[in-house]
Amino acid sequence: YSIEDIRRLTTYSDNVGDLVSSRIKQLEQPLQDLLKLASCFGARVEANVLDIIQPVMLGGITDIHSLLDQACQEMILMRVSNYAYRFAHDSIQAAAYALLSSSGEAKHIHSRIAELLLHNDLVLKDQTLTFVCADQLRRGYDTFKTREDRVDVAELSLAAGIKAAAISAFMMASTFFKLGIDALGDDAAFDLDYNLAVELYSLYAKIEQCAPEPGSIERSKKAAAMVLAHAKTEESKFSAFRTLLSCFLAANQLDELIDFGLDLCAKLGEEIPKNPKARQVNREVEKGRKVLLATSNAHILSLPPIQNKNKELCMNVLFELAMPAYYVGNHLLHYAIVSRMNKITLEHGLSKWSPKSFALSGQHFTANHNDFKEGYRYAQLALILLGDYETSKRGGSVVFHVAIIKACIEPATSCLDLLLSGYRISMEAGHINFAVTNIFNYCWTFFYSGLPFEPLLQDIEQFSSQMLDYKRHYWFLMILPLWQCLLNLSGQSDDCSNMEVGNAIEKESLVGGNPKGAGRQTLLSYWMQLSFYLGNMDKATELYEQLRGCDMGAFKATMFFNARVFFFALIEIHNYRVTRKKTRKKN
Repeated sequence: YSIEDIRRLTTYSDNVGDLVSSRIKQLEQPLQDLLKLASCFGARVEANVLDIIQPVMLGGITDIHSLLDQACQEMILMRVSNYAYRFAHDSIQAAAYALLSSSGEAKHIHSRIAELLLHNDLVLKDQTLTFVCADQLRRGYDTFKTREDRVDVAELSLAAGIKAAAISAFMMASTFFKLGIDALGDDAAFDLDYNLAVELYSLYAKIEQCAPEPGSIERSKKAAAMVLAHAKTEESKFSAFRTLLSCFLAANQLDELIDFGLDLCAKLGEEIPKNPKARQVNREVEKGRKVLLATSNAHILSLPPIQNKNKELCMNVLFELAMPAYYVGNHLLHYAIVSRMNKITLEHGLSKWSPKSFALSGQHFTANHNDFKEGYRYAQLALILLGDYETSKRGGSVVFHVAIIKACIEPATSCLDLLLSGYRISMEAGHINFAVTNIFNYCWTFFYSGLPFEPLLQDIEQFSSQMLDYKRHYWFLMILPLWQCLLNLSGQSDDCSNMEVGNAIEKESLVGGNPKGAGRQTLLSYWMQLSFYLGNMDKATELYEQLRGCDMGAFKATMFFNARVFFFALIEIHNYRVTRKKTRKKN
């Protein structure tokens, strides 16, 4: 056989696309035109879409449905429902589309289809039509040149993105929001249509914040920063800041978050140094404490609402920075932030963030001054200012601190339902950070409550999975030591005496490891207690010596800290009995 002669004497091609294109070209012209138009929609085409565009795009065809039936008979299309068809094979759709692309018509046809759908009243009422129209805009939007066209593209992209997000099609929603942003133009978007630009950038930032793809957090931060830079209203600024906050937390970038927040506060007229001097902070905190002691509940509750918008935004920023400052171990900054929030409230009036500052003040009274009466007073004041915490969007953040104070004077079991309520309230309000802090407190309170461990193990597995889903990697790393301790205590690990290996600790790999050592102090604390349980006093003493100099700051009021100090005492009692050293007795 001569392969060259066979190729020369036949019309067959090595290229499947050429074969299919050749077959399509042999069909009647009306059917060819229909198939080329149908290929613009991808593998599937909706019959009602063809009905809308047929009078303009296929004006010479009077019975489009007969041609669709003919295409099915030719096994080019397949009917998938009464209203939709799909190409029998991807290569057929690709070949039909290639006939358009080769002539340079494709982009103009996409834009023409989009234009026809855009001006149809059904497009924003029918979800399928919305998505089809937005997809055609995406394929041909750069052919739209006028201001009106670009705004139309952006508006439809916004509508399509909102609908996609509503059915949890987040990747599709992100694509549509980005299309709208591109249509307006990055640099000129806010000048072209301010309200539309704010909504597109804000929603794009929120969607990208939860996306699993690499680079999504950076894209979210960039979009939120654009809103913050151009926002004309406080609500837009608040929303953009909260999105940026979540991005920093999702990326475990607490130091970067603090730098950003303090810089914003300085621009708003409330400058606080990131690393304040102890003397300066102690003086400000003590002055604020005396003012609070001299101020009655009635006076605080009668304060007017805050009117200065810059101070209101500053309260929002400080509210979000208070706990991250503590988590990175910057307790002086934490105290300075809470003191400044109280000062702004007393001088400028009540805001929605004032209950948080009073709850934290109550915790400080309890932790640093052993003043449980005054601490409880501010906890109760915070709840009064909050109103019905079960329905308040910020209830979870305040409940967290109230529960810490309550646990100092009541059995641990009395706080568990309160903390679960804080978790539920925060989840329903979309405040994931507060939900997670309530759960973290719930887990350690449960651990020391005397209740059986098995339900807590189940809870930790469920909640840690949620932390991963919501990219709260810092908190995920913080909960792993307790999880590992529970596994060790319940005999579910190979080496019950070692907290650095095991099924829970090894889950650090799920978030790329733990280079910053999040939760290390927590791990050492549980390990110290575990070693004492197991009678390994040398290891318990070694860990105790590492932990003695660690400052828990405001969280000296927590059961976690109380348990740590209790074990410090047990270890020292044991060592004194063994060594009879006076320093042990003093400790």
